Amino acid sequence: MAFPLLLFLHWFTSGRLGIRTEGPSKAPLLLALCPAFVWTIAISALPHKEERFLYVVYPLICLCAALVLAAVPKAILLLFRPLLVPPKTAVRLGVVITWGLLIVGLTLSAMRTTAQLRFYGAPMNLYRALPAEAFSASRPTTNICVGNEWHRFPSSFFLPSPGYRIRFIKSGFGGLLPKEFSAEAGGTAASPAELNSRNQPDDRLYISDAECDYFVGLGEHREGPVEWWAEAGGWQTVLSLPFVEQSQSPSLFRALYVPYLSHRHNTWYEYVLKKRIQ
Repeated sequence: MAFPLLLFLHWFTSGRLGIRTEGPSKAPLLLALCPAFVWTIAISALPHKEERFLYVVYPLICLCAALVLAAVPKAILLLFRPLLVPPKTAVRLGVVITWGLLIVGLTLSAMRTTAQLRFYGAPMNLYRALPAEAFSASRPTTNICVGNEWHRFPSSFFLPSPGYRIRFIKSGFGGLLPKEFSAEAGGTAASPAELNSRNQPDDRLYISDAECDYFVGLGEHREGPVEWWAEAGGWQTVLSLPFVEQSQSPSLFRALYVPYLSHRHNTWYEYVLKKRIQ
């Protein structure tokens, strides 16, 4: 929306529409916004898209929003000038539209933020529910196992104790997994043998089921051994939280929190934290 508005104002200030107005040229601003559109188009063409790919143009997106709010009143004034509408009326209309856009933007932002917290916040809350255990010399670490949902693990900084370690178990994922950072092995300057540039899995990054102390995953997918899902099988559920299944939920209601309607139309699974009890 910012680009068409600025282009419209640029045409007016340059006299290309037959009406010349005073004011600086908008050409520099148009050039400044071009990288945002070029990057968005390039990312849209990729088969695999993630929101984090847009981080590099977030400042330009904020600039676009600010320019739209600043340009709307002047654009309304210029549009109504040929219609002999009183300038005060045009200015008031521009202010109303500007406030309307601002309110709509804030509302959509609040709905999106609420959706992120309510629909997809379960993994973060489950990791925070881990007890701050006291680790002894005989048991220096506690393994938290993850399967297909490994990519939802936020960061080790969210774990309540440095004694916890994220470990991977085989559960259907067929790509390359990340490796734990190790300062002793050279840190970021090292080239771990388990990693490769072909996205091929390496068995050295997995551990056996018997080494798991906790498990975090999406219950509906039944990740890991069947025994994990039987309360009498040596595992108990510490915490279970609702989580939206994206593939079976409408785009609108899974992306934005709409009171009552989102909970009614979305498909919900259970995200679980399980603990070994024997």
